[in-house]
Order: sequence, then C-alpha cells, then structure tokens
Amino acid sequence: MQSKDGKDMILLGDLVLSNKLVVYDIENQTIGWTEYNCTSSIKVKDASSGAVYSVGAHDIGSASSLTFGGILTFLSILIALLHTFIA
Repeated sequence: MQSKDGKDMILLGDLVLSNKLVVYDIENQTIGWTEYNCTSSIKVKDASSGAVYSVGAHDIGSASSLTFGGILTFLSILIALLHTFIA
C-alpha cells in the first residue's frame, strides 16, 4: 500500500495485533509491539515527571468483540495516517 505522496506503508489489522501491546514512539517515529496478556494491567512511566501510572485491562466479553475489533482497526488506520504525515 502507498500513501498519497507515494511512500510505502503497511497496515496491520486486528488479527495481527490481537494480544499485542503496541507502542508508538513519537520522538523516534517508530511503532513497536510485543506479545502480551491483554487481561493484565501495564505500568506506564511519564518521562518528564517520573510519575508511574497503572493502565488496567478492560473487560472485553464476546458480545463486545465486534466493537473491540472496530476500535483496533480504527487505531491501526490512525497510526498509519499519523506515520504518513509525520514522516
């Protein structure tokens, strides 16, 4: 897939990103992910203040799987667009 200005880009969908922890590094303009048990919470440290925050897992039942998939797809597209405009 290519962006409007002809640069190559890759779009990852919800099947690829299932049970992954995805991070976008604004400073280095990179995206990374790792296998992760998404039912667990994660700790995030604010680099400027040093504050540590706990981000809890969300209760994702089978009834909300379509909604979750839609949100994940939307976020994937948003990240791809941000990467296109920033790069």
